[in-house]
Amino acid sequence: MGKLIGLMLIVLGVWVGIEIYDKGVDQAFGGLFAWFDAPLQTDQHRGSLAQRVGAKVQSDIDAGAQRDGAGDEQDND
Repeated sequence: MGKLIGLMLIVLGVWVGIEIYDKGVDQAFGGLFAWFDAPLQTDQHRGSLAQRVGAKVQSDIDAGAQRDGAGDEQDND
């Protein structure tokens, strides 16, 4: 009986994991786990994980370009 309960818990865990992976925490199970993905800072941009990562990468690229002087009119040779 214990093996059956353990097997059922494993199947349930896999199902929950696939559901969250497929739909994201905001939409899985009607948003039941949306609190888990809540930002720690209130000024953080909301969006999907890919959108947040893309925004962070783009801001890092912009900061690096500004630091290196990309787009300056002077020739630094």
